[in-house]
Amino acid sequence: MSNQNNNNLPGFLQRLKGWSEIGTAAIGFFVALIGFIKLALGDEVLRPPKYLPKIGQLEQTAAVSELNSFKLQTSLSHEMVYLSFFTVGLTRYTASDWDKAITNFSDALIQVKDPIKALDQSIVYFYRGNAYSEKKDYDRAIADYNQALKLDPNYAKAYIGRGNAYGNKKDYDRAIADFNQALKLDPNDAYAYNNRGNAYSYKKDYDRAIADFNQAMKLDPNDAYAYNNRGYAYLYKSDYDRAIADFNKAVQLNPNNANVYDSRCEGYRTKGDNDNAIADCNQALKLDPNKANAYYNRGLAYKNKGRKDKAQEDFKKVLELNDNVELSQKASQQLQELGTR
Repeated sequence: MSNQNNNNLPGFLQRLKGWSEIGTAAIGFFVALIGFIKLALGDEVLRPPKYLPKIGQLEQTAAVSELNSFKLQTSLSHEMVYLSFFTVGLTRYTASDWDKAITNFSDALIQVKDPIKALDQSIVYFYRGNAYSEKKDYDRAIADYNQALKLDPNYAKAYIGRGNAYGNKKDYDRAIADFNQALKLDPNDAYAYNNRGNAYSYKKDYDRAIADFNQAMKLDPNDAYAYNNRGYAYLYKSDYDRAIADFNKAVQLNPNNANVYDSRCEGYRTKGDNDNAIADCNQALKLDPNKANAYYNRGLAYKNKGRKDKAQEDFKKVLELNDNVELSQKASQQLQELGTR
């Protein structure tokens, strides 16, 4: 990769171009670094995450004549190491290597003792928080989002991240409060509306949930998950036809995603259309053979059809996968009802 391709670099590297002589050297260094990372990961292309926040303009804070001073050289060294660890961390993050990403982000933060606006450490706390969330370590995730918001109180994505973490801890009121704050800062964030809608759904406030999903779709008409989530809200209101219509739209928008077929399977099953339910769960499992929820839904559909043997196989598979405690408990209960120990 050459400097002629700088337009393809992540945003934070683009902003290094304004760093005068230092910026020229930094761009060259990081272009080479990304090339090395790409080779090290088996030619995996570095893709910046969708919601990469902006890092402030890196300004030249000293005259060129001062570049030879030991103090400035030391500072630049720490900043370069900081950016190196952050770059590697983002690469690990895009590869879903959460443990190594967390290590790299932590190493980056160690390099800079005091907040430096140009380096914007809030972005590192944000992505480390996301990585902790992916590992379901929600308390550490919340701690990192707190730190990101301490450094940048207007960081809308950090409010969304913290709201998601609170939602996963079933603290829906705090989740909604964070989504409210995110939307105050960015009223056009479809993701925040979608996730606030989910929180309202979990609180069984389905009308507010539907209103939020409607707004998410208005902002992003091709958001399959907004249709999928609104489908569940209608399903819980026993409006089965509208639910299945939304699941149909989600499948149309994202036909290679196992979740949307699993959702429609649940919709058909709840409506009593077990044959279509089984067909959709089969498709979900074709796309994701380890999707426990699809085995559970298919097991219920088989049970409804009197196919005890097939139902037992599916509920046992849920226990074998054992990736969700609550779902495993429900599968165990179904096996007991079917006379299986």
